[in-house]
Amino acid sequence: MEKKHKDLLIAGALVLTFLGIMAKGTGPKKRPLPAAASQPAAAPADLSFLQTVRRNEELREAQAAVWEKPWKRDPFLSEASASAVASRLKLDGIVWDEKAPYAMINGKVVKVGDTIEGYRILEIKPGAVVLWSDGGQFNELKLFEESGS
Repeated sequence: MEKKHKDLLIAGALVLTFLGIMAKGTGPKKRPLPAAASQPAAAPADLSFLQTVRRNEELREAQAAVWEKPWKRDPFLSEASASAVASRLKLDGIVWDEKAPYAMINGKVVKVGDTIEGYRILEIKPGAVVLWSDGGQFNELKLFEESGS
């Protein structure tokens, strides 16, 4: 009997909630404002437009300044994974050709698409090889390490 009372209380609460939602939707409609009141005065609108234009110019300048700076490291490569790859794989050399570049890793000649030690060769650049691990991470082996700046 107690379960029946709980079910009735829950059903009653749901019905009251539903009726409350329906009553809100059928309430009085808002009347539109007169034409003069709905449009802001000309001077403040022009002023806000000029402020928006100036702000957009400032944002564009800031964005350009960020994009002009050289990246210190690739944000898609994690430091931990790069050091783990460097300990397992050694880039011995690159034979660079735009159409068919080759690299020598751990004494084996590889090309784009080959797999070595569980890493797929995605790209061979003139100074580096980009790898993809089965764990879903990009890694890069560099032929020459850049001196810190």
